[in-house]
Amino acid sequence: MRWVIALLVLAALGAGAFWYFGMGQSGFDAAQTATGPTEGTEPATESPGWDSSVVVTTADVIVSSPRDRVRSIGTGRALRSVEVTTDVAGIIEEIHFHANALIEARAPLLTLERNAQEIALRSAQADFENLQATFERYDRLRRSGSAAVSEAQLLEARAAMLVAEADVAAAQYEVDRRVIRAPFTGQVGLSDLEVGGYLQQGAAVAHLVDDTRLLVDFDVPETAASAIEVGLPLALVTPSLIGRRFTGEVIAFDAVIDAQTRTLRVRASVDNEDQILLPGMTFDVSIAREEAPLPVVPAVAISWSREGAFVWRLDDDNTPQRVPVVIRQRTGDRVWIEADLSAGDRVIEDGVLKVSPGVPVVVDGTPGAGRRS
Repeated sequence: MRWVIALLVLAALGAGAFWYFGMGQSGFDAAQTATGPTEGTEPATESPGWDSSVVVTTADVIVSSPRDRVRSIGTGRALRSVEVTTDVAGIIEEIHFHANALIEARAPLLTLERNAQEIALRSAQADFENLQATFERYDRLRRSGSAAVSEAQLLEARAAMLVAEADVAAAQYEVDRRVIRAPFTGQVGLSDLEVGGYLQQGAAVAHLVDDTRLLVDFDVPETAASAIEVGLPLALVTPSLIGRRFTGEVIAFDAVIDAQTRTLRVRASVDNEDQILLPGMTFDVSIAREEAPLPVVPAVAISWSREGAFVWRLDDDNTPQRVPVVIRQRTGDRVWIEADLSAGDRVIEDGVLKVSPGVPVVVDGTPGAGRRS
């Protein structure tokens, strides 16, 4: 059975060889002869159809400053805030404020009983007046040339008078310490003090707040640190007052970048004369920064290769040249780049995949471009 199959295979191979070297080869030559150029006819150089030119669209390069917004979260605090305390102990004699009252600087907040101190003050004043009168009498006698008072007695009288004057000042100081005053103009908060109550030394009297301006501390990333400067304007919104927008400015910032968070601490001031904002509110801070002018091109004009991003710039004769670019910022379909481009340069916007360096192209809008022959 196997030798029968072998004979059939050999027979098939023989028949194929006979056709190829006989009928097949001669038929191929005949076909070539039939379709070849005839005498007196020019050979065709290109097939009819679309024009072979590369058609592209272009965009003009513009130069503008990229604008970016740095956003952060900060917490507001009062311009000045202090817990007023008493440095002496005593019984409350009078309370001069109520919750949420506006207190002027040096206005009294609280008076403690000071009967003993006032008695000591009157005694010191009496001693001073007596010694002052003695000194003045001795001084008149000496000026008149009387020998009844020596120079030493005059000096002793003057020293005694000065000591008595200092005692008066000390007694007055003790009296004044019993009146606790506001260190600056501000608003006081809630208080549980009552007349007749006893205050220990160092006890809190009132929480005084000057919130005519709020201070907002926030952090910005290291990449934005170079844009921060004193006086830089910023915008703020708070979830406590939806729909309201506030403005402020940078008043200070840290001298170093935080090594752990890679951020810079910034402090801003926000006007609050109308008392709408409260210390402790959370703020969404937004800073608009504007950098040096850069070329701007459409996003679709940028191509990529192993070497990085680039655009095709057209020369005056519509010859494309590859220009490397570094992307700095993108907003919508516009891209700010660092590149060897000037305002008014033309870059290929559509058709970048068909372009070859140094091969002229046809800019869309040229008569006849891209139409059938």
